[in-house]
Amino acid sequence: MFFYLNTDGAVHSVFGFSIASGVIRDGKGKWILGYNQSLGKCSVAVAELWGILDVSLMAQKAL
Repeated sequence: MFFYLNTDGAVHSVFGFSIASGVIRDGKGKWILGYNQSLGKCSVAVAELWGILDVSLMAQKAL
């Protein structure tokens, strides 16, 4: 069995506020869990990396 981990990070271009989010789906595309998190002010690269880290840690705990 395998799982899909999808992540995203975004930063508001004017105010600089950022979020990270992610979702885990099974091999058939069924939703298992998801999350979103406000990160405050950071770069796009940092927001993307937080998304990868958070969803990876959640997958490790949940699966």
